[in-house]
Amino acid sequence: MEVTSATTNTSAVQQPAAQSAYAQNKDRWAELAATVTDTSGTYSDSERATAFDAMRTMIGNGQTKGMDSAGGALFEQAVQSDVVQRVMAYQQREAQMAGSLIAAGRGDEVAGMQLKFFDSLSKTDQQTYFTIQVNPTDMLTGTKRYSSIDGYRSTLRAQDQLGRYLASAQSDGKSAVSDATYAQTLKLASGSQNVEAWASQVLTLFSASDDKITLSSEARGILGEAFESSNPSKPARHYEPGSVASKFA
Repeated sequence: MEVTSATTNTSAVQQPAAQSAYAQNKDRWAELAATVTDTSGTYSDSERATAFDAMRTMIGNGQTKGMDSAGGALFEQAVQSDVVQRVMAYQQREAQMAGSLIAAGRGDEVAGMQLKFFDSLSKTDQQTYFTIQVNPTDMLTGTKRYSSIDGYRSTLRAQDQLGRYLASAQSDGKSAVSDATYAQTLKLASGSQNVEAWASQVLTLFSASDDKITLSSEARGILGEAFESSNPSKPARHYEPGSVASKFA
C-alpha cells in the first residue's frame, strides 16, 4: 500500500496582521482626550493640561503611528478645549508684547515682561500655562526643562538681571579686561543646559534676592494697554469652534 505523507505549506498559512502603534494605544488616547475635553469638573484644569501634554508626548514618541481619522478628531477636540485655547490665547498675547519690546530696541526687558505677565495670571492659569506652554515634556527625551514653577520664575529673573546689566554695560563701554563682574557676566551669558543651576549662579552674582520686577517707563509705554489690560480671568481671544487659531476678541 502506498503511503502518502501530508506536508504543510507554511507559506500559505496567513499570519495575523501586526497592529499599528495607534491601535495598541487607542484606549489610552481616548482616555486622555476625554480628560482634556471634560468640563464637568471631574478633573481639575491642571489634570486636563497634564493629559494634553501626555497626548503630545504620545505623538512625539511614535505611539500614535497609524492613527485613523477618529483618533485625529479626538486630538482636534482636545486642541479646541477651553483649557488649551486659553493657554494659546495667553501665549499669543505674550508673544505680541515680546515682539513689541524687541522692535523698539528693548529686548533686554522681555524676560521681565514675561515674569510679570506670568504672575498676572491666576494660580490655576499659571499651572496650565506652565504645563502646556512653558514646560512640556520633551518628545525625544521624556524630560522637562524646569523642575517647578519656581524654577521657571527664577530663570526669568536671572535672564532679566543679565539682560539689563549687559545692555547697560555695553552702553557704558565696559570692558571684560577691566571689569570682573562684566567678565563673569559674559561667561554666564552663554547659558547652561541646566537652566535652573545657571539661574542660581546669575542671581548669586548680582545678589538678586528681590523677587519683584519693575519694567522701565519706556517699556511700560511700549506695552501700554496690551500689558496693563491682561485679565487673568478672561482669555485674550474668543473661542471659535473648529478654528485652532482663534482671533483676538
